[in-house]
Amino acid sequence: MNKVCLIGWPGSGKTRFHTMVSQQAQALGLSLREAPGLVWDRGATEQAWLVVDARHRIEDERERAALFNAGDALVLMFWQEVELANQAWWLKQLKSYADNKPYALVMQAGLTDNELLKLMSAAPSAIRPDWPMLARVELTVPRLVLEHFTFVLDAMQRDPEIQLWRAVGVLDTLEYANRVAIEAGRSGFYQYDAGDMPAGCLRLEARALKPAVLEEWLSACYAPGG
Repeated sequence: MNKVCLIGWPGSGKTRFHTMVSQQAQALGLSLREAPGLVWDRGATEQAWLVVDARHRIEDERERAALFNAGDALVLMFWQEVELANQAWWLKQLKSYADNKPYALVMQAGLTDNELLKLMSAAPSAIRPDWPMLARVELTVPRLVLEHFTFVLDAMQRDPEIQLWRAVGVLDTLEYANRVAIEAGRSGFYQYDAGDMPAGCLRLEARALKPAVLEEWLSACYAPGG
């Protein structure tokens, strides 16, 4: 049986892709596993399939090149949500940085057998990237001003010392009566109606998280009256 390790940035869609195709892949003689977090741990007998969240561009050229080089094959997730201009941009990057690597554009319906077989045909080409070790912190937060919180997350993503790679949580916010589920990756921010999920939990993964700095930044987002 062929073996594949799914790698990629936190929040790229590795778990979703694994859930989507694992049974189908097994029927084709393919065993999939997901690398935990920001880890490149392809085994000697495995292919590395790089999973990318295509909803946002990766503007930094060096970061983009290192990412594409990290996989033997490339899996671009959430393609149905990608604007046409960004679809054209991603296809241009694939031609420039990964012209000899097979790739798949993943829609809600998943992949066909032939698309999976195309990924399986990848030749060994992956190069270990210089990804940082991430610190993780889980917090309980009061009611927040969501607009302020998105500014803070953007600043944490851009800060060269903090380098926020992942944020996941369910929040009570000043702007909405319903609870808000939030997700952020290395770039990009997404929010959804959280329904009846319990609010006040926030998980952050970053290169460096200093408690005093984190408390100062988050306290600036607290809604009046908590």
